[in-house]
Amino acid sequence: MRAAQEARAWHREKKMTTPRVSEDEVARYMAQRGDNRTEVQEPQQLVVERFVLYVSDREGDVGSKAFRELIEPVREDFRVVDVGTIDGDLPGWLVGTPTLVDVRGNDRIAYKGTEAMEVVRSAYPSVLKTR
Repeated sequence: MRAAQEARAWHREKKMTTPRVSEDEVARYMAQRGDNRTEVQEPQQLVVERFVLYVSDREGDVGSKAFRELIEPVREDFRVVDVGTIDGDLPGWLVGTPTLVDVRGNDRIAYKGTEAMEVVRSAYPSVLKTR
C-alpha cells in the first residue's frame, strides 16, 4: 500500500497527466510515417451469415458430414457450430444434427435433417446439385 501511495505522490510531483494531442500533431505524425491520409476510412462491409448450421463430429453422424460437403461452395453464408463445443445444456429445439436455422428474416426457423438440406438447395439452386 505504501508503494502505491509513493507512486501517486511521485506522479503528482512530476505533474504527470495523460497527454493531449492536437489534430496538427496527429497530421505531423502521419506525415512522418509517410502516410498522408488523415481522414477516417470507411469501415469494411459487414458480412452476416444467412444460416446457422448445427452439426456434430461424431463418427456415425453421416448427415452432418454430408451437409458440410453440400454447403462447401457457399460456405461464407453459413456459421457452422459443432454442438460438441456448446457449453451447458442445448436449447430445446436442438434435438439432433444436422439442424439448420434460417436467420435471413425476422422469423428464426429450425429445420432438421433432409428438410434442412432441401431449404439450402432451394436457396442456392444454381450452385448446389440435387443428389
